[in-house]
Amino acid sequence: MTGNLPPHDRQPGRPPGPPPAVRLLMAAHAAARERTIDDHMFMVSSPDGTRIGTFRLQLFTAPGTRPVAVATQYFPGEGGPLGVWAEEYASEVWRQMFPGSAEPPVWITLQLRPRRRDAPPTQFTLVTFGIGGEHELSSPQSCPMTDADVAALTGVSVSRHRGEGYQPWPRPPEPDLRVAWTILLPRRQGMDRGCFRTPPPWWRRAARQVIPRRATRDCCYYHRVDRHQVSTAAIRVTRQARREGLAGEALNGRAVALAEAQDLPLQEKEALSKLLAGHSAIQPTRLLRRRPGYNNGRHRITAMFDSGVRRTIVLRLRQPRPDVLP
Repeated sequence: MTGNLPPHDRQPGRPPGPPPAVRLLMAAHAAARERTIDDHMFMVSSPDGTRIGTFRLQLFTAPGTRPVAVATQYFPGEGGPLGVWAEEYASEVWRQMFPGSAEPPVWITLQLRPRRRDAPPTQFTLVTFGIGGEHELSSPQSCPMTDADVAALTGVSVSRHRGEGYQPWPRPPEPDLRVAWTILLPRRQGMDRGCFRTPPPWWRRAARQVIPRRATRDCCYYHRVDRHQVSTAAIRVTRQARREGLAGEALNGRAVALAEAQDLPLQEKEALSKLLAGHSAIQPTRLLRRRPGYNNGRHRITAMFDSGVRRTIVLRLRQPRPDVLP
């Protein structure tokens, strides 16, 4: 049996068996319980209704014993992780499930993460708290528990699976920087400011693609920037970040960092950073649509049309692939 114990139980100078906190807990609270609640999608929300996190909640109870709560959660994919939000999650279970109890249930967690096939299974964790008030916990302290420890405490076998009722959170679209041919991008609509009046007709845009205008203009900030230089640099650093195997937010961040190292005039370097940053990138709503539009970047793309920039970087939002779960 000793060979099956976790590493913390086989260290020199430490007696075999569970850690002291677990031994004390089992001595005081081990009993034959039954699972009375199995909520596969227990949700904890903030006061304004924002979802903080979800997890599987198993409650084990018996008359005259302290309840045992086992929370199982995937991470990432279910909001705040069990270790970071231990006080809030355990307090909410105490508040909802045992409102008349003077102490919270014993709190045990199992954080499931994507792992390699040859990696050992995740261990259960016992979390103890200080009580700061009615249904308020503080100062969490954690120590590992084996499956046998948990079974000895509850008196029954405890499922370590997430449960068939698990429902993945909808994931927001991921930002994706892409090279785009400007001739295929939509003309902007509804601008009447300074030198930006009517959208350039298609034939003027096509002519500028054949004979680009390399010189900048002094009419406004957008035309003073060398858009050819900026777009070329943006394509270069984006491709470099992509060759490093990055995507989404990581690719955006890396591209912006690479942009800082480019040998460009200050004005062009600032325009380059804005072109690559997720909050300020050019974002067309749709290619080749009958009523074109942009969420961001109408003035810059028009300046590119006027200069004859052939390719630039735009931001697309793509649906992410599902999480890889254990």
